[in-house]
Amino acid sequence: MYFTGGVSAVLMGWREMTIDVDLKAEPEPQGFFECLPRLKDDLDINIELASPDQFVPALPGWQDRSRFIARHGRLDFHHYDFYGQALSKVERDHPRDRHDVACMIRYGLTRSGSASCSGRLRRS
Repeated sequence: MYFTGGVSAVLMGWREMTIDVDLKAEPEPQGFFECLPRLKDDLDINIELASPDQFVPALPGWQDRSRFIARHGRLDFHHYDFYGQALSKVERDHPRDRHDVACMIRYGLTRSGSASCSGRLRRS
């Protein structure tokens, strides 16, 4: 399972909250789609099946660069490749996206020129 967008920002510590959980399942676990409505209701959250590769082409080796978060049972959770996240955010170019990319650069999750970002990084 790959988290992206606001979930990564919250888990890494540069945002306090997100309005939805964006995720990508690869490979898709059996029963994945069937459990989503109940999960949304039980947790009272919005879940979006969204990932950077829906907006920009997937970068070669994205899975290898996807940072591990945790394992629960047989399911591994990762942050979707931060380079792919950054590229999709640059493409969309919202103010919050620009801030997220600046934070990714500041915390060494991607490389680029200088950037400013307030907040504290939590190591996963």
